[in-house]
Parts: sequence; C-alpha cells; structure tokens
Amino acid sequence: MTKEITLKQAMCGVDFPVKFLDGTEFRVKSEEGHVIKPDQIMTIKEKGMPFHKNSFKFGNLFIMFKVKFPDTVKLEDIDQISRVIGGL
Repeated sequence: MTKEITLKQAMCGVDFPVKFLDGTEFRVKSEEGHVIKPDQIMTIKEKGMPFHKNSFKFGNLFIMFKVKFPDTVKLEDIDQISRVIGGL
C-alpha cells in the first residue's frame, strides 16, 4: 500500500485508519518523535493478505510513504520555518 502524506505529517507524525479485508478498520500511527522519510516503509504485522491454504493466518501489510513537498514557500514564512527547523 502507498500512502501520500504531507511534509508536516512526515515530521510530526501520522494517524489514519485503514480498512482491513473483512471491512473492519484499524489505526496506523507513527512512533512519536519519529520522522518519516520519503519512500520509507512501515510494516504492520498480521494485517496483510491471508496465507494460501491457511486463511486464518495473515501476512504483514507494508505501507510505503510518499512525502508531498510544497512547490513554493511564501517569502514571509521563510524566517519562521528556518527558526523552527534550524537546529535539525
């Protein structure tokens, strides 16, 4: 599965629902303080496709994150952005 996220979500965290094969939903939440990098893959254990000939056991779900960067930044915002992420 591929999930497009914003730069803010990449830096501050994600929390979103995913519908499982049987229609139930579960939450995907990143670890607090962890930055998601472009094309990073998160593994969700036992939420993937069922195994062949063993439909009660499930594989892992892999989520690849695509980080959407802004095309431009307002000139008046540059100083504030620089102050906030300057030490990174």
